[in-house]
Amino acid sequence: MEATIWELSGKVKSSKYRMKVLTNLSSGIKTPTEIKDETKLSMPHTSRALAELNKWKLVQCKNPASKKGKLYVLTNLGEKVLEILAKKNKNE
Repeated sequence: MEATIWELSGKVKSSKYRMKVLTNLSSGIKTPTEIKDETKLSMPHTSRALAELNKWKLVQCKNPASKKGKLYVLTNLGEKVLEILAKKNKNE
């Protein structure tokens, strides 16, 4: 059974690393190195967050066969989760 949008929102919100990576991708397609540099996260934290977000279909790797220069983008589901989290933060 797939996780609901609320379960996914909770998983993202519970990790500052996942939250930073997902938010960073809202500005467009990026490589893991660009995400790492812009968020000031370590590469292992960036890679782990991307893998988790990809597994939950919140981000998508556009060229998964590439060894270098992988390109990540938010999915529609990822955008919806960000919208929910943005509204939730305004209500707090």
